[in-house]
Amino acid sequence: MRAKRARANDRWGGPAMIFDPNDSTHNTIWAGTRRTGLYRSADGGNTWTQIGGNTFEDSALIVVKVDEGAANRVWVGGGYHDIGGNPPTGDGGLWFSSNTGGSFTKVLDARMVYRVVRHPVSGDVFVASRDTSGGRKLHRISASDWNDHTTFQFTDLTGNLGTGQDDIVMLTVLDDDSIIAGYQNQRTSRSTDNGNTWTALGMGIHPDAEAPAWRKFGETEVAYGRNGMIQDPNDSNRWLMTTGFGIEVSTDGGATWTPASKGISMAVGFKTKFHPNDPDLVYVPTGDLTGVLLRDGGTSGRGDVLRRRIPLWPNDAWNSINIDWGQGENPVWTVLGAYFNNNAQFTTSNDLGDSWTSTAGGSAGANGLPNWSPVISSLQTGDEWLVALQQNVYRSTDGGENFTEVFSTGFSGDTFSGYDNLQRGPGDTRYFYRIFGGFYRSTDGGATWGSPISLNGTYGTVVADPENPSTLYAILYAFWPVGNGQSLQRSTDGGDTWQVLGDFTVLDEGGVSEYPRIDALDGRIAVWAKRPGDTKRQIYYSDDGGDTWGRVTRPAMRIPDVTGLALDPHRPGTVWISTAGRTATVFTPGELSPFASWLLEHFNVTEPEGEAALFADPDEDGIANIFEYAFNGDPLTADTATLPAWGIIEDEGTRYLEVTVTRNPDATDITFLAEYTQNLVDGPWTDEDSLLVDNGEQVLIFRIPFPEGNLAALFSRVRLLLD
Repeated sequence: MRAKRARANDRWGGPAMIFDPNDSTHNTIWAGTRRTGLYRSADGGNTWTQIGGNTFEDSALIVVKVDEGAANRVWVGGGYHDIGGNPPTGDGGLWFSSNTGGSFTKVLDARMVYRVVRHPVSGDVFVASRDTSGGRKLHRISASDWNDHTTFQFTDLTGNLGTGQDDIVMLTVLDDDSIIAGYQNQRTSRSTDNGNTWTALGMGIHPDAEAPAWRKFGETEVAYGRNGMIQDPNDSNRWLMTTGFGIEVSTDGGATWTPASKGISMAVGFKTKFHPNDPDLVYVPTGDLTGVLLRDGGTSGRGDVLRRRIPLWPNDAWNSINIDWGQGENPVWTVLGAYFNNNAQFTTSNDLGDSWTSTAGGSAGANGLPNWSPVISSLQTGDEWLVALQQNVYRSTDGGENFTEVFSTGFSGDTFSGYDNLQRGPGDTRYFYRIFGGFYRSTDGGATWGSPISLNGTYGTVVADPENPSTLYAILYAFWPVGNGQSLQRSTDGGDTWQVLGDFTVLDEGGVSEYPRIDALDGRIAVWAKRPGDTKRQIYYSDDGGDTWGRVTRPAMRIPDVTGLALDPHRPGTVWISTAGRTATVFTPGELSPFASWLLEHFNVTEPEGEAALFADPDEDGIANIFEYAFNGDPLTADTATLPAWGIIEDEGTRYLEVTVTRNPDATDITFLAEYTQNLVDGPWTDEDSLLVDNGEQVLIFRIPFPEGNLAALFSRVRLLLD
């Protein structure tokens, strides 16, 4: 079972994976995927069978429901979204099967179906959706024969519920048979008469609730991303609700709410930034929450969320995707950002975030900056600021009080989505990379820019090594069929010429957060990219300028949606990984195991996969890699001379089967055992009487005494144990 990447609103509604309520063994599981179909497992999830063929091939399936008491009736809902004006191809709506998924009929055409519930008393089915023209809808379905979809009758209840600007993503039935329905960011209501009339719930914040760090001052109502709600089966007045900022709990039947999200990550992170002098101060910019300040270098995993401290503009939730700590002994801390397409906003602090001063932004066209254009990248050098907004680059020489446009992209839309595409070179040199526009260089602090000097017509990200600012690295790929595909390239002359590094390959998974990521510092490089054999993008690390690579992530632990990689200047080798999956991860490379070192030497990888897999045999000599490693062979040259050898000897009247093993002296993670048996079919195998008579650095000799009495046969093998 597989799934493609999600669109933003594909994560609302649900559930997309359920246990069949009619199976008391809990072995029957249904699962909807994002644009790869519907699946069912009959063995508790060990194996899966696709259901419905290509009916849902390009639909993001959000909700799957099997009627209780009627396992043959299956409901499937999903669709597509026009995020960024670029909807994926596919179909949306509500499908129904009366034959356990043998065939499906679409009974409601929609752009997206979020939730499906059945009322236990009336038997009616309620459906929350967005119709094909974008309208938010709540429907009630009744039927004279639930096994015959032609008897289904739809009633639009949206007017009864009250219109809203957000999708209706909350829909549940309580144990008193009342129905809860709610818009994502607005009205949540309750009906006690099968959906005919609705009463809005207060959704107020409990007066004794401790305000979390992310909550806005003066906020009196639970806001942002109300999605799912469940009722405690042991306490009908205790409700739990998921929101955009975590879990809220009510103990009075939904009248008031208290946050209960300690320990749950909530923010989409961007590239981590470090204080230039104090290694303990680390700032993780985030979406919505403005950022987290870590005061212990990240060792505790806890920090201060600064949303309540930073002065907020009318649009209170905004993305601080950039921060610059400036230079000097006591640098000024500047946070820059905006919420999606709203005005650029700057605010500064010189006391580690305890107090803030608004420097620019807050109204359309403030201080020479355009409206509707968020900050994407910035450089701060004293009073000189360079800021890349969504379309153009602006410069200030008075600490952000006034800005002048110095570069126009000529493109509309988000052309800097790689983030940090402004880079500092030696002296007054500044670099700027614009997708499809190429690589630019300024020699006067960004006041003027010439024509692109290289990397024309490509898509990706460029970084300069702060310790060697004339050395740049670019991770490029073909988002559309242009350029030369994805590759990692290095320039040692300020961008005039480039050389390909490694074997990074073309990858197009789409989406802002799927752009390749890179950071470089003093010859160390971290990239989120793809190499031959990778089905998904992985994080790779090099400490020698890109000549050799080790992989940070393994196939089963891929980190998705990486939004930023940052090499820690105070802890060499440490990589900070920010994601759109609401986490920030710290990786510190350790010493490679002997086997990983052997793989790196022979295959230039550190994980056993592909032709470097444990039991792969790339030289086709019948000896798998793990045995080549143990017996000191060459996995890329056919040769059987290093295999163990057997012979019969006699010593002081005792006959032995002698086993000679050539071993790799560096394979300290391998244990060798000489085992034997008299029955090759049934065993048992043992090494109980096996004697190690020579424990040399490169040769081991074992002796197995022949058993006394009649002996039909004696079989021996060498067993390897890899630590």
